Amino acid sequence: MSFTRHITKSLVAAACCTLTLGSAIAGSTASPVTADTYRLKTSIDDVNGVREIESGDYAKGIARSKAALAKTSVSGQRSPLHNNLCVAYVATGELDAAKQHCDAAVETSKNNVFALNNRAVMHCLTDNHSACIADLTWAQQKSKSQRIVKQNLSLAKQHDLLSKN
Repeated sequence: MSFTRHITKSLVAAACCTLTLGSAIAGSTASPVTADTYRLKTSIDDVNGVREIESGDYAKGIARSKAALAKTSVSGQRSPLHNNLCVAYVATGELDAAKQHCDAAVETSKNNVFALNNRAVMHCLTDNHSACIADLTWAQQKSKSQRIVKQNLSLAKQHDLLSKN
């Protein structure tokens, strides 16, 4: 089951102090842009934990995904689990934990468009705009028809431009 997940209330709550990008932009008079304007995407595979993550029950989704991850060593089966853990940790604002899984999702999926997109969002939220734009540009080159990637890339470029002013 595939589901485009707009980062929701739990991330907005976490965003108030640590993930508000607009406040990090020096001298910006623009309204604050929060992390919930970026979009994440869970795996298209129906693996343990994905439904809970998609419904916003991140704690349960993380627990189920980690349990499944511990039981398999097959890269193709690990990749969607890492991707979903990346989404869940980004959505809960746990960006240190997200980094490990976002990197693993990109590596094990052989640079899947959505794994790149999710890792890019994590980079954007840690103010690593060059890595964010690089991942989104790479994802867009791989699949020009993905609206999520195109929207996130446009937003990341706006943030990068504003941060340079």
